[in-house]
This record gives sequence, structure tokens and C-alpha cells, in this order.
Amino acid sequence: MREIQENSHKETLIWVVGAKLDLEDIRKVPKKKAEEYSKSIDAVGFSEVSSKTG
Repeated sequence: MREIQENSHKETLIWVVGAKLDLEDIRKVPKKKAEEYSKSIDAVGFSEVSSKTG
């Protein structure tokens, strides 16, 4: 993340995306922790997605 912040334009927007939402029962990172990480890096937002369930 630091490399992106150091080498991108200062107006670059960052959005954190968590994949495999359909596999929540074997989740490695709790949603709350991912949201906290998103805020800690000043991301615009956080979303969870699943290509299986659309």
C-alpha cells in the first residue's frame, strides 16, 4: 500500500475490495478488521464481492 501511495498521483482514489463473500464461513479476515484497514489507509470505501453469487 505504501508503494501505491508514494508512486501514484495525490488525487488517486483507493477502494478496498474483499473477495469470496460467498465463503464467509471460512473467512480469514473479519469484515470489521477489513473496514478498519480501509479507514486506516484513507480509502474511499470498502466493499465485499462474490463472483459466484453476483
